[in-house]
Amino acid sequence: MNKHSGFTLIEISIVLVIIGLILGAVMLKSGIVIGNTKTTGTISIIKDLSGSMADFKGRYHYLPGDMPKAGDDIPDISNTCNIDPSTQSPKTIGNGLLDTTAEQGCVSVHLVKAGYIKGNAAGIESPYKNGSTADVLVKSKGTASVTTYPVTVLNVIEIGQLPCDAANAIDSKMDDGDTTTGNVRTNPSCKNVSGNPIAALDVAL
Repeated sequence: MNKHSGFTLIEISIVLVIIGLILGAVMLKSGIVIGNTKTTGTISIIKDLSGSMADFKGRYHYLPGDMPKAGDDIPDISNTCNIDPSTQSPKTIGNGLLDTTAEQGCVSVHLVKAGYIKGNAAGIESPYKNGSTADVLVKSKGTASVTTYPVTVLNVIEIGQLPCDAANAIDSKMDDGDTTTGNVRTNPSCKNVSGNPIAALDVAL
């Protein structure tokens, strides 16, 4: 009487299913950890940028990017970011608003050259950056993606493109948990949405 000591097809199938479930759980957990790391990194960037903006203004009496003739006080400022108010009509430099593309682009230049942040003067990037250009800007409320802030809010930090999951997580950790109210806001379409539609996130300064 012959006895076979190998596995049957059913036993092999069960083992493969169990292995698949374990791998799926590990991959899901890895995705959650990566998402949490990106969210934490983005919050750190927002806090560091906000603090650096306040410190810069305390020292130079202007916001970075909105400082007239910044090269008079900060070394190695390019001509593009050394804006002379006499060349502007209407005058926008020094008005307390980061309301032009040129001013918004000079925020990182002024902060890096003045020693407030490390990194690339060409722009600030979040862990969610998707593309070749920097995705973190400081803008006047009127030029931001979300303009529903109270009149007391003049400028915001804007992360260009975030999954709604990330936007909601950042709001929960930094603000009131509602992305349509408070200091952290995004498009109304992201409110309580799971999944990953893309939206801009704005944080009031």
